[in-house]
Amino acid sequence: MADQGADKGRLNTAVWILYDFANSILMITFFMYFSQWLVVERGVSDLSFNILFAVSTLILLVIAPPLAAYADRCGVMLPSLRLSTAASIALYGALAVVANLYPDLTLLSMALFALANAAYQLTFVFYNPLLGKVADESRLGFVSGWGQCANLVGQISGLLMMIPFASGITFLFPTPGRTQTFLPAVLIFTVLSLPMLFLFREEKTKGGDNELRLPERLRSLFILPGVSLFFVSYFFLNDSILTAGNNFPIYLESVFKASDDHKSFIIAGILLAGAGGGVFWGWCSDRFGMVRSLIWLSLGVSFWFVVLPILTTLAWFIPCALLFGIFYGGVFSVTRALMLKLIPAAQAGIAFSIFGLFERFATFAGPLSWGAIATAAESWGPDRYRLALFSLVGFSLIAAALLMKLDRRRVV
Repeated sequence: MADQGADKGRLNTAVWILYDFANSILMITFFMYFSQWLVVERGVSDLSFNILFAVSTLILLVIAPPLAAYADRCGVMLPSLRLSTAASIALYGALAVVANLYPDLTLLSMALFALANAAYQLTFVFYNPLLGKVADESRLGFVSGWGQCANLVGQISGLLMMIPFASGITFLFPTPGRTQTFLPAVLIFTVLSLPMLFLFREEKTKGGDNELRLPERLRSLFILPGVSLFFVSYFFLNDSILTAGNNFPIYLESVFKASDDHKSFIIAGILLAGAGGGVFWGWCSDRFGMVRSLIWLSLGVSFWFVVLPILTTLAWFIPCALLFGIFYGGVFSVTRALMLKLIPAAQAGIAFSIFGLFERFATFAGPLSWGAIATAAESWGPDRYRLALFSLVGFSLIAAALLMKLDRRRVV
């Protein structure tokens, strides 16, 4: 029986990590090519593109907390993960068809992207709590780090796999171009997500069938020691990280005139550095403390947001960006492990719905700030993107200051 339990534990860990790999292929493809198709090819403004993330956040704000509270009451996350994954596949699939066959329907493509992104983010509300069912407390950071490593390796794989479709070597639709990458990414995600959705074995969480109403569940969450302070610091740190990530392909093209192939290899290098960073910082968080590791990460991110905008050649920018990737890769592996340290298992669903909302609100304020700067300083030419990137240092420094306050409280 012990061997059977160990086998089930290994299987759960393997398919949990595989899902992190799978969803990253979908994400990196649309992050890399949809943004450029919309802004560069279709002429949509930077501000309008970034507003789509704000719309996704508002959708998530409405649907995530009640669905997560229901999952907590049921004591299981897997059924909700299956439904949200199916919604992601359907919406991204529809976007792939519309963008390729009806490219002039730009507004419809934008609406589908906002809905698909909301469904995709919803999957993490149910996926992340399952980390607590594949790792004990002493290994949360380490296993989370391997998941983040798989995520970033998946992004590299996605970039490399999509190059033939983006460059016109291989195509599924009559007109070659960046949109050719969309449907292959959806199909690959569909296939690789199946093991998690149907082979993962989830035991019901004890205490997960309580009948507290949503407002009461939220109040009981935010009075837990350190939770409110962590959420706010997480918001500011992700504000900087995700805004930079979402706009990185546009930055490379506008500032350095990098081709799609060059962008793919540069981003792949950053992600490879991030994969190693995810494992390293996950180990550090278990060894030296999660809050302290997150402080170091925040300060490191702040440093690179000062350095990167002043670099004027790719010869200097690329190695510095790779070093930035080590810090970028560590942020999420540490934050989701810390989240599970701060909350009881029976509140994991509602906690990660709020966790996801704070992450999404980071793609509400940050992108609007970036878009406003890039639009208002249009007369500056490419330098407007340098200014937008530099502005993110304020967010990451605020995060570091809040985490130092949390560290002094010695909550974890």
